[in-house]
Formats: sequence, structure tokens, C-alpha cells
Amino acid sequence: MEFIGSSYEGEYKYGRMHGKGRYTFPTETQYVGETKDGMFHGKGVLYFPNGSKYEATWQNGITEQVSNPACVGTIVMVMTGAFTLKDVMDSNLQVSFPVM
Repeated sequence: MEFIGSSYEGEYKYGRMHGKGRYTFPTETQYVGETKDGMFHGKGVLYFPNGSKYEATWQNGITEQVSNPACVGTIVMVMTGAFTLKDVMDSNLQVSFPVM
């Protein structure tokens, strides 16, 4: 899982993201947390450029459980169910979640 213009700082195994690390998307959105076999896997947080964040438990790159479903302020959009990293890149989630 790599997008052109992205970067990763963290642990590797067999040349793939594996362990704890920080993945920065070309949009400057950052994932900080656990990875496995090149995908987000385990506990992690997406930090958006506007200061909002999305905490979740990931399973093979897909969200399994949201850590903090309660938000302070107005919620523009509520994500239910699973979404993939492609969904994050294809949508403008950084304006969809208020600062928690």
C-alpha cells in the first residue's frame, strides 16, 4: 500500500511496513499506529491537516472498531461500517470529522 508522494517512517519486515510507524499521504493526512504486511493493522489514528483525527482499530487496512465515536462539536458526516484507505484518499474526510 503506497501512494505516489507518500512517505513512511517506522518498522519494516521483508521490505514492507510492519510494526509501529507513521505513514504520510500526499494530502498530508497522517496515519500513526500499527502496521502488518504493508497495511494498517491494529490500533492507529488518522490525523488530518485541519487538526481533526480518526482513531480506530484496523484489520488488513480496513477499520474494524472506532475508538472514540463521541465527538465534540458538530458532526458533518458519520462513518458507519468499514472503509478502506482508498476511501480516505478518494473522499475529503479531513473536513468530515470535527476536532475530538
